[in-house]
Amino acid sequence: MKFWQIVVITLLVFGLGVGISVWQPWKTNSRTITVTGEGKVKAEPDISKLTIGVEVVKPTTDEAQKETSTKIGKILDAVKAKGVAEKDIQTQTISTSPKIDYELGKSVQNGYYGRVTATVTVRDTKKAQEILDSASSAGATSIYGPQLTFSDEKLEQVKTDAQKKAIENGKKKAQELAKAQDAKVGKVISISENNLTNPYLYRTFESSSVSSLKDMPVAQTVYPGENEITMTVSVVFALK
Repeated sequence: MKFWQIVVITLLVFGLGVGISVWQPWKTNSRTITVTGEGKVKAEPDISKLTIGVEVVKPTTDEAQKETSTKIGKILDAVKAKGVAEKDIQTQTISTSPKIDYELGKSVQNGYYGRVTATVTVRDTKKAQEILDSASSAGATSIYGPQLTFSDEKLEQVKTDAQKKAIENGKKKAQELAKAQDAKVGKVISISENNLTNPYLYRTFESSSVSSLKDMPVAQTVYPGENEITMTVSVVFALK
C-alpha cells in the first residue's frame, strides 16, 4: 500500500470519529425524589346487591328441597317483575340438614331444614327498597343488604379521577420538598399505585324465624348517599 493511501485511510477513520459523543454516566443528573400522593373522590353508588334466602322445615329432604325450590322461584319471579334481569340473579347456596331438637336431655331429629339463598343485583339503587319489599311479600325468610357499591364502569371512572388527584397531590409535595433544597421538580420517572379503598354501605334486614318478612312493622328506606374512594400512589420525579 502506498504512503498516500495510508494517509487518506487514516484521515477518514479519524474524520468519522469527529462529532461522536461519548456517554459519561458520572455527568448525568440522576437526582430524584419519591413521594406518596393521596387522592379522594366522592361518588354515589349505582349498584345495590341483596342476598335473599328461604328456610323451611319438612319431614324429608326431598320435601324440603321441593318446598325451597318452589318458594325461591316465587320470590325471584316477583323480583323479576320489578325489572331485575335474569342475568343479575345468581343462586348462592342450596342445602338440607337434619333438624335436631333436645327433649328431656336427648337429641331428637324432627325433620329436615331446607335452605336456599340467591344474590340479586339491582342496577337502579332507587328501586332497591321496592325490590326488597317485593321479595319480603313473596315469602323471603331472610334478606341481607343492600350492599351499595359501584358498577365496574363507574368504579373505573372514579378510580381514574382519584388517581389524577393523587398524582397532583404527590407533585405538590415534591415541589415543596424540592424548594427546600433549591431544586425544581422535573419529569415523572415512574408511578405506582399503592392502595385503593372502596368502602360501601351494608345494611341487613333478617327474620329470626321461618315466617315471612312481610310482617315487618316498619318499612325500611334505602338512601344511597355517597361513597368516598381513596387512592394512594408513589411517584418518582426527576430533580433539576
